[in-house]
Amino acid sequence: MVTPVTFTRARSWICHRSLPSSDRLGGHTRLYGRDPTLVDELAAIVESGDLRLIPYLYARNETAVIAFDDSWCLMPWVTLQPSLCNSGAVTLLHADDHSDLGSPHLLHVAGNWRNAFTGRQVTLSSEPDVADAIASGAIGIGTFLTPLLHMISHLTIRHLTRRMSGASSEIIYPTITKPYSLTCPLGRMSNSFVATGNQLANPIRYTRTDDPEVWTDVDSNCRTLLVHLDLDVFANRHDSLPFGTRLTVPDLDSCVTEARRMAKALRLIDGISIRSFAIGLSPGFCPSSYWRHLLEAIYCELADTHVLPPCLYANVH
Repeated sequence: MVTPVTFTRARSWICHRSLPSSDRLGGHTRLYGRDPTLVDELAAIVESGDLRLIPYLYARNETAVIAFDDSWCLMPWVTLQPSLCNSGAVTLLHADDHSDLGSPHLLHVAGNWRNAFTGRQVTLSSEPDVADAIASGAIGIGTFLTPLLHMISHLTIRHLTRRMSGASSEIIYPTITKPYSLTCPLGRMSNSFVATGNQLANPIRYTRTDDPEVWTDVDSNCRTLLVHLDLDVFANRHDSLPFGTRLTVPDLDSCVTEARRMAKALRLIDGISIRSFAIGLSPGFCPSSYWRHLLEAIYCELADTHVLPPCLYANVH
């Protein structure tokens, strides 16, 4: 049974919980345990070192958000959906060591979406519906971009990642998969790099690169920019490459240099406004001891843009 949604506030942080915290922590325990400074850093930010809070914590204003789990980065885009759908071409600048284009646990039922965990209908234009889906785990850290593909029909994604060298471009088709499981014949929200008969929305151009200057080389027909930044794009201590090779974690100075380079590339975009800015801290992936330094570099470089999320730290402006 799902308990009623409650909101509590620690400083400017919202803690949105619709399930017992132990239900969400699960496999994250081992992930968080890899970071020896995480408990202390969490306590410094939200005045609590309870790791069970992490999947529910975010701070936001109307157009920007910062969260520990970056699934909450979807929230301002839900708020902005009506204007985004009428604003012409939209580009998402996605800086992340992962695509985050997995399939959320949202079932396609009679033309609507339903939370596979709670049974509740999820209207993608409804903030309470989407927040409840995130809190329940139906929309997660590896799947939260997929709803955006189904929300905005004139979207382009430019993905900055260090998992490749050079640049490549493909087409993504928002679609559904069938069936959800052996016992559930319903389709699940998804996307495909191959055209299928289950296509639900317009195809989307998806470009990947490891170069911030190429990443921000936005098409001239773009009218609106959304920015999503996961700090693991600078340092990912968790994932392995093929054949079990561990990803190396660059030293802090190198990461700060890359953060400044990325932020400068954003600042130099000419003639297109950044409508929304979302940041995921990525606990367990990006070392928490790097967070403050990376954010200082980014906030300093972009201070005049007036689009950044609320600050975590009192001395970051």
